[in-house]
Amino acid sequence: MHHRHDAAREQHLKRLEFTQRRATVAAASQSFFDRLAALPIREAIRLFEAQRPALSEFCLQQFRDQIDGEEVKLIHNDLMKTTAKAETDLQNRLKKLQQEELHAAQRKVSLQQLKKSHQEQIQSHLATAVKHRKQDLAAREDVFNEQKRLDKSYEDREMQRKHRVEAYNEKLAEQIKNNAAERSTFKLAVQGSSPVSAAVVFCCYSRVAQEFLCVFL
Repeated sequence: MHHRHDAAREQHLKRLEFTQRRATVAAASQSFFDRLAALPIREAIRLFEAQRPALSEFCLQQFRDQIDGEEVKLIHNDLMKTTAKAETDLQNRLKKLQQEELHAAQRKVSLQQLKKSHQEQIQSHLATAVKHRKQDLAAREDVFNEQKRLDKSYEDREMQRKHRVEAYNEKLAEQIKNNAAERSTFKLAVQGSSPVSAAVVFCCYSRVAQEFLCVFL
């Protein structure tokens, strides 16, 4: 009876130790996987590949002195499935990151192309504005030069007209002087002469008036 009690007690202690070791293995594995989850994916993959054999060996070592070979194989297979799942999760994280990096690179290229297009449009608009500005300045200069030419032409004409007036005034003064002498000579002749003589004097004054008008027209 005492022997049975001891055997039962020993069996209970083994089960308790087995449970404790399983908890230790589970805690160690979970701590390792949590550490992987907290790391950047590429660093996590490098750590996983480097530490996976040690993790497997640590987990199996906890049970080798308590269970037979077949049970160790089962535990090993379960451990391989767990680590395989962890590896799959890491690879999925890596693929997701690579897709995000690809999209980011594509967005960067698109933004660069858009920025380049905007810069080209700005440069084109600036070039067009400069061209139009030059054309506007050239047109203004042409208008200014044309106005300057017209002003000079007008000034030249005014100067010529002024010279003609001065020449005519001199000529008129001379002619008036000469006519004064002629009027004194022909005064009596006009008063007592025929209409033909009076017409000659009138024609003389008409010619002077026409010349005066030509100067100002």
